[in-house]
Amino acid sequence: MNKKQFSFAAAVLVLPTLIILITSCSSKPPSATTTTDDVNSLDFAQKIMQTQISAAPIEDAGKSLEPELSAQYPDTFGGLWVEYTPKFHFVVAFTSGGEEAVQPYRQGLLANAIEVRTVKYSYRSLQKAQTDIMTALNKLNIEFNSGIMTMDNVVELDIAKTDMPRLNDAVQSGHLLIPDCVKIVPVDALASPL
Repeated sequence: MNKKQFSFAAAVLVLPTLIILITSCSSKPPSATTTTDDVNSLDFAQKIMQTQISAAPIEDAGKSLEPELSAQYPDTFGGLWVEYTPKFHFVVAFTSGGEEAVQPYRQGLLANAIEVRTVKYSYRSLQKAQTDIMTALNKLNIEFNSGIMTMDNVVELDIAKTDMPRLNDAVQSGHLLIPDCVKIVPVDALASPL
């Protein structure tokens, strides 16, 4: 195949992909083969994109929220995340005193962009629980994946289903105490390290 034939073959392969991309980004109504779920997903994605673009100044204004609040209120700060619907805003979680803690930040662009929620555990206590349970599981040679799920206010531990009997035995024998803030999730296989 010479260079010209190769270029033509590549163009033929790329062209259908381009048409699909152009069609999916067009403002035409969806075709009859498009499902309602597809339209709703696309509408939702477009709303989030529009929100992200219009919320950029608010996001910039709120960049210091998490580090400042976690440093000032380590015993009550539960975490921070962003929600895009129904409008762009920061959600800040505290075990107590959240409204008073965020009051100084509710001005300018952030005046109506901070929602406070109450959670049971501070982020610091979740970190400690995670460290403690990870140490205990390492001593028992039980492999796991772990993460702090800020929005759910829990430490999540993925344990292979094949290791669940050993975990249950350790709990029943009193060799392992699982705090209330730790959620065990049995999985078929653990994620591999990168």
